[in-house]
Amino acid sequence: MSRFIIIEGIDGAGKTTLAKGLEAALIEQGEQVVMTREPGGTEKAEAIRRRLFSEEGQRLTPAEQMALVHEGRLDHVSKVIVPALAAGKTVISDRFEMSSLVYQAWLHPEELEQRYKLYEKEIAALLEEYIPEYLYLTLPAEVVKQRQAQSGEINAFDAVEIEPILDRISAYEWARKLVRGKLYKINANQTPDQVLIDAVEKIGDKNDILTS
Repeated sequence: MSRFIIIEGIDGAGKTTLAKGLEAALIEQGEQVVMTREPGGTEKAEAIRRRLFSEEGQRLTPAEQMALVHEGRLDHVSKVIVPALAAGKTVISDRFEMSSLVYQAWLHPEELEQRYKLYEKEIAALLEEYIPEYLYLTLPAEVVKQRQAQSGEINAFDAVEIEPILDRISAYEWARKLVRGKLYKINANQTPDQVLIDAVEKIGDKNDILTS
């Protein structure tokens, strides 16, 4: 059965760890799994990712960043995600549209929320009947700060101090009400094994969908 599963959440929530564990669990259940990420997933989108994370990318306005991400997403969805879903595979993506809301639209919502909705319509048209399923990982701000302090993989988009972290958490809570698809909220302040158990239970229960 084709499924498009997206792992989202604040920096340090354990998205990569969950993605690997979920891939293994689904393969064990007999599913074919395609792992991907955003920005990225295709040659064009990976080039856009490198540009965004460069010094030049940091000088771009949120609107310009958002436009670049959308350009890469169109390529990613059309060349990787939809073909995999059409072949009956499960796609797991580290980030997707929710991140555009959090990292760009949140900074200028009066301008960029409407632009996001226009971009979202283009992506929905490509996905057609395939509905995104978000595993939304949450963490208290203090735990985020602790994990970030221990991480060696901080990038220019990561929030590492309490005030920016609290703002990022607010951005996610705003974004979860706007993003298209099914949204399952998971407490990431647990062991990785328990987070994986919760994730498998969530995506296995069609009635347990966060809608508010």
